[in-house]
Amino acid sequence: MVFTLRSERPSQALIPSLCDAPLTLKLITLTGQPAKIPPLRVAANSNRRRPPKPPQGKKRPAGGTYPPRDQARGGVFESRGFNERGRRPRDERGGAGGGAGGVRAGLGGRGGRGRVLRALGGELRPIEREELWGLVQQGGTALGTGRSSQFEEEEEGKEKALGRLREAGVGGMVVIGGGGSLSGGLELHERGLPTVGVPATIDNDIPGTELSVGVDTALNTAVTVIDRIKDTATAQRRAMVVEVLGRDSGYLAVMSAIAGGADATMVPEFEAKPQELLDLLNESYEKGKPRFTVVVAEGASPTAGEFCDFVNEAGGGYQADLTTLGHIQSGGTPTAFDRILAARLGAAAVGALADDASGVMVGLSGDEIRRVPLEEVAGEKRKLDPGLYRLAGVLSALPE
Repeated sequence: MVFTLRSERPSQALIPSLCDAPLTLKLITLTGQPAKIPPLRVAANSNRRRPPKPPQGKKRPAGGTYPPRDQARGGVFESRGFNERGRRPRDERGGAGGGAGGVRAGLGGRGGRGRVLRALGGELRPIEREELWGLVQQGGTALGTGRSSQFEEEEEGKEKALGRLREAGVGGMVVIGGGGSLSGGLELHERGLPTVGVPATIDNDIPGTELSVGVDTALNTAVTVIDRIKDTATAQRRAMVVEVLGRDSGYLAVMSAIAGGADATMVPEFEAKPQELLDLLNESYEKGKPRFTVVVAEGASPTAGEFCDFVNEAGGGYQADLTTLGHIQSGGTPTAFDRILAARLGAAAVGALADDASGVMVGLSGDEIRRVPLEEVAGEKRKLDPGLYRLAGVLSALPE
């Protein structure tokens, strides 16, 4: 598939389709002959005057994994492709040279091929647009991820990382990740490197955004597992205890319980009463209910395993079995909602850098994307809505 534009300026109506069709990004011309577009550069807006050698913009994923990380980076790259007039930025049309659009390996962290954070050494190389093709439906991260204790704990490590970025000509960072990653982004901002954060964690514990990238996919994965486990529980008349991820946040557990029709929920934010749950479980058994499902957040006390042992040692009607979802929730094909959210946030992050709005995080508020100071985000936790927890309890009391 080759699109050629024979007019001096492409039709405005055609520009969106050009941006959405990956194959057309490689072969587009204004002269009537196919021509390969140069690799991505940092430019996101050609209306502003640029220095002869504009700085490179880098993306730094860090922390844990979550399904649609690459889609957020895709939003960053696509935003660099065309400005609002539908034209390539100046440095991609044969003007002043510019840097490439990403980091393949870099600044420190645990070992591993292709990690962005690697031993505060590692190579830095450009990422070509072609490397992003086909990533929209993939989970995980093509760049890898990691943490660096040197960066987190040592002043020398922070300065070393910043020095390497400056040596590489990096003039801006888009940090995609959870609380630790965003705190690192704030450190870079305070040291003079323009930095914008994109919230991405299945824990959904970042303030300043209603949802983080990865939450919807992880939730759908958990609900699918709960639905299947309930089939087995019914056949064997058992109590199924399902542990979901979330660390110290009960958001994923509560939402999984609501969507999956669980009979009880245990989260870190609210005190669990094992004996009351056991009484409810035995009452359900006596009434002939074929199964009982409990969703437990990994940070809850007692833990899912401890509660399962408590039920079996009490010797009630149900035998309790434990299912731990673990990192199955951190991967998998991203949902459509997550893909769109990630793309929107990635594009908004580039817009913030283009506006010289460093030290902010882009987050979802209603249906709008807004900028939140990183100072209000770093080191803080988004609290679980008590109304959601109460709703889970009300729905669990209803007959199925």
